[in-house]
Amino acid sequence: MRCLCRCAQAWLVVALLSAGAVACSQEPAAVGDDLIAEGDLATQADVGSAEEISTCPDSQTLCDGLCASLDRDRLNCGQCGNVCPLAHECIANKCRLVCPPGQAACQGLCYDSKSDPNHCGGCTTVCGENMVCENFQCICQPGFFLVGDQCVEQAGCSLVTPELLDFGAVAVGHAKQMHVAVGPCLAAKWPMTVTSISIMDGAEEFDVVVKYPNVEMPTHEQPATLQPGELLGLLVEFAPTKAGGDPSDPGTFSPSLGTILIETADVDNPLMVPLAGRALPSECPVAIITPVPDLHLFSSEGSYSANGEITEWEWSVTLPSVFEEPIPPRFTPELALSTSVVGEYEVSLDVRDSTGVQSCEPATFSFTRVPSTNVHIELTWKTPGDPFPYDTGPDAGSDLDLHFAHPWATQPDYDKDGEPDPWYDNLFDCFWFNPYPNWGSYVPEIDDNPSLASNDLDGFGPEIITLQVTEDVTYRVGVHNYSSKGYGASEARVRIFIYGELVADLEGAILDDKDLWYVATIKMPEGIVTPVEGFEGEQFRIIENYQNGYFFNP
Repeated sequence: MRCLCRCAQAWLVVALLSAGAVACSQEPAAVGDDLIAEGDLATQADVGSAEEISTCPDSQTLCDGLCASLDRDRLNCGQCGNVCPLAHECIANKCRLVCPPGQAACQGLCYDSKSDPNHCGGCTTVCGENMVCENFQCICQPGFFLVGDQCVEQAGCSLVTPELLDFGAVAVGHAKQMHVAVGPCLAAKWPMTVTSISIMDGAEEFDVVVKYPNVEMPTHEQPATLQPGELLGLLVEFAPTKAGGDPSDPGTFSPSLGTILIETADVDNPLMVPLAGRALPSECPVAIITPVPDLHLFSSEGSYSANGEITEWEWSVTLPSVFEEPIPPRFTPELALSTSVVGEYEVSLDVRDSTGVQSCEPATFSFTRVPSTNVHIELTWKTPGDPFPYDTGPDAGSDLDLHFAHPWATQPDYDKDGEPDPWYDNLFDCFWFNPYPNWGSYVPEIDDNPSLASNDLDGFGPEIITLQVTEDVTYRVGVHNYSSKGYGASEARVRIFIYGELVADLEGAILDDKDLWYVATIKMPEGIVTPVEGFEGEQFRIIENYQNGYFFNP
């Protein structure tokens, strides 16, 4: 038998089985072997002998003398004795892999695609020999250079400067020249004898000649001997004859690559200088979009022009359909964008170089944002009286708030319907004042608490609340027009996603200043969303001029 007590701000359950008597403690206490916290997955065996337990509550099943919740018990998931593997949690009767933050699932295991050389940037991408994984890409480890698709080590006491020649963008039919110097180290104990200099993997677009000293191109018959500290200067030219792929699409554009091969009589391995260049089909600048992994920042890094530096940028964004107003263009090298709303996005970029020439066509990057938790609730709104919905600032737009209430949330009956209100409970209502409440397990690794993932104060939203591991309860969803800030009424829209699927899309609720919309209930783990009907046959349950006494906003 169990007794539930509310002591100060903590909920404790004390179970005493002695002579059929049950007592309830009013004093706060640490949860130990003799206490059962509300929401535990199974009744502790040391509360009473296993022989004394013969029946369990309707929501639990008797497993080996203990009462277990099969929908979330890792030791009895879906059926008695089914133990979830390591790093798995029991969610809705099934063992599901739960990876730590920053890791992703691959073939039943968690990995860090940012630095794992066996899963670099993706589940099946394995870095090659002498490579490391850095920022989701396979690169050569220090001391090695990329030649073709292999990382090769330079040997011997030699000096090559620069170590890489990158010609940048050159239009087809034009040429660009750069210098490179090679020779023995100043601390070398013997001269370097250069016997051959040639272009490997790119001879049709790159060329090399000796610039200084005044010697002919070294050969095995007539080598060039360089004393320690003496350098051989080479002039290298990049003259592309055709464009490599589609330069407006980074996914298909392959730059021109080559290697200067410098053979010497002193070391077994030749010296190598990697060459790179971009062949433009015309003299138009080329815009390239580089997104960061979490798709909140987009960079123009990589954009180029054959005529000069890129000096102007123009970004445009197509948002998911819930946003009816387009975002104004941005004119910066980088674009910061909130992409937390579920839906399809498209980012476009036009650039202009220092000569005033604009890119012939914009670069585009499209992606789809999907829910990442079992419960995902979004609030957006539009305010006809706000002429600039995307501006920011304390008074830049109306402030609507999303509320997600636990069944234990109780506040005074401000709406006079004869039942306690759940809104603005500072423990069991997730909203702006209580964005990260602790409702679930005492184990911090279990993601069983809701989170206000996005909070907007000055415009159209979004406000987003998420929850991964749920209880067997019915939650409540509400929206409050906390302050219209003089912009008039707003039209609110709430989308509710359960287990990744859109279950409810409720729109059209008109909220004046201080109005509260009791949106819906969510029964978990079934995922049943029930819109709350309005008074006297109205579509929405709207309580006018709703104000909690503890959160009064004049």
